[in-house]
Amino acid sequence: MTESHGWPPPDDLAALHAFTVRYIRSALAESRMNDEHGDLLAARVAALEEVAAARWPRRWLLAARLGRTLRASVRHIETGGTFAARRAESASLAVHPGRRGGAR
Repeated sequence: MTESHGWPPPDDLAALHAFTVRYIRSALAESRMNDEHGDLLAARVAALEEVAAARWPRRWLLAARLGRTLRASVRHIETGGTFAARRAESASLAVHPGRRGGAR
């Protein structure tokens, strides 16, 4: 009897071991990826909080610097002519990193 969810048969210990190893490696890779994305998100939120908390002259400088950093982060993407199109493509590549090679 074959299982429909990719589980190996319970009497095949080698297949069960291989499945377990693949599952653990996949879980560890996903955990590392989530940690990397979490660190990036925390840095972006901190930059936005810094802009929001600053007083007038410094707020303008920080907002300009943050805008320059955001534009530079998507400059290499050749999807559309607008910043919004490139930013959307960048966000979609972060969610699906293997969708298009070389864009990242």
